[in-house]
Amino acid sequence: VEYAVKCLDAETLRSVLAGPVWRRFREFEALSQALKAAGHGALALPPKHVFGCPDLEERRAGLQRALQEHLEHCNGTPSPTLRDWLGSASSPGDASCSRPAVPEVPALPLKSCLEK
Repeated sequence: VEYAVKCLDAETLRSVLAGPVWRRFREFEALSQALKAAGHGALALPPKHVFGCPDLEERRAGLQRALQEHLEHCNGTPSPTLRDWLGSASSPGDASCSRPAVPEVPALPLKSCLEK
């Protein structure tokens, strides 16, 4: 399952990315490790499910909370590590990267979108 990640400007609520960035849960785990290595602290990700299917809405909400907490820790400005993970083509001085942001992980994972 992939999740669409959008990043909205906190003031205008307009997307600061060209479109959603699709990421799997394991990519959120890699981001968490990269943030920890960069001195930002690991993300508080929702738990892994060893057996059975995870509740996708619960996991989506947990991923959104984790990203929001990271941004709050960084005073609302995405860290360079997060910007790199999002694949932003914007430079660090670009207003879209330096302004406070609100992460949004929409409720529909890619699998659900493709089944429609």
